[in-house]
Amino acid sequence: MATLSLETTQTRTPDRQAEGYWLFGRKKDLGWFIWSLLIPLAVYLPAYAIWGKASIWPLYVIYVVAFATPHTWLTYAVSLPSSARGLYSRRSFWQPVLATAALATLVPFSQVYGGWDALFTFVTLLGFYHIGKQHVGILRMYDTKFAQVIGDRTIFTDLKPFHDFCVLAFAMPVLYVWLFPSLEIVVDRQTFTLLTPHIPVWSLIPIVAAMAWYALRTVQVLKRRAAKGKPLPSAHLATAAVACASYLIAFAAVRTEDYLLTLAIFITFHDIQYGGFVWHFQRQRAQRAAQAGQSLDRIHLWAKDNRYGRYFGLALAFSVGLVGLLSIVPATVALTIVVFHNTLHYLMDGWIWKRQNNPTVHLDLGIANSAAD
Repeated sequence: MATLSLETTQTRTPDRQAEGYWLFGRKKDLGWFIWSLLIPLAVYLPAYAIWGKASIWPLYVIYVVAFATPHTWLTYAVSLPSSARGLYSRRSFWQPVLATAALATLVPFSQVYGGWDALFTFVTLLGFYHIGKQHVGILRMYDTKFAQVIGDRTIFTDLKPFHDFCVLAFAMPVLYVWLFPSLEIVVDRQTFTLLTPHIPVWSLIPIVAAMAWYALRTVQVLKRRAAKGKPLPSAHLATAAVACASYLIAFAAVRTEDYLLTLAIFITFHDIQYGGFVWHFQRQRAQRAAQAGQSLDRIHLWAKDNRYGRYFGLALAFSVGLVGLLSIVPATVALTIVVFHNTLHYLMDGWIWKRQNNPTVHLDLGIANSAAD
């Protein structure tokens, strides 16, 4: 079986070390993980500035069709095709599916007993957790790549305060919502109220203080590394800074009552990041499988041959079809589909990137010396 190997630190020049530290290459990472924040800002904010509240629903439809639903398709593209299923742990592969189906069956009952708001709140919070988990997961992959390419395993302990800071920062969108007694969101012709505890503003002071402490610790660590001549994890820091900026800009630029647009901004950035991550991961996986003489399904062939138009075109077609279906079926059926579709994405995405379920994930990301690493 073909394997990917990374050169040892001794054979690398500083320039090649810097290039090797990026997950998929400097230009690709900058484009997909950092500069991609400009896309939701350009798509949503000018229209919002001109037309205000009247632009919210049309912009939200653009977000759902062009970004959110294609984003969920990517999880299925990397896990369900025949070329991929054999790489995962078969014993637990269907666990996310069964758990999601069980949750979706509650939708009709929640309509009868008035529990739609509770169910929608749960799925929303699960989505917030999913987004923060993705950002932290990418940062940890950078840690692993850095330790391997630069040959410096102290990065794991050095950046722990920074990771703690990021976890709290990525939790702030949830805490911000909790400042308001009720927040209504319209989804597929239905109005939902997020059921959240109403907390006073002063209750955020300990969390902000903890973030300040972790930020100070991070600055101290980076200064010590610089004094010792150790390289700084620039890609890691830049990616985290832009992820935090996606939240800050979204909340600062949009009024609280227009929360749907706030969601669209920072989740679109998350969607684009994930799109680049999955596309390049699947390309590397397909290329490695082809070198090993394995047969590939159509989706992996598109990835191997760089047919990104067909790959993302199918994602968009899936989105248009699903959103069109939701617009014509009864409300209860539509909500059942929404709950099943979104929750399956959240749970499956949390499952497929774990090495115990996906043993070759580090190899296919280029951050393992061998399949056994």
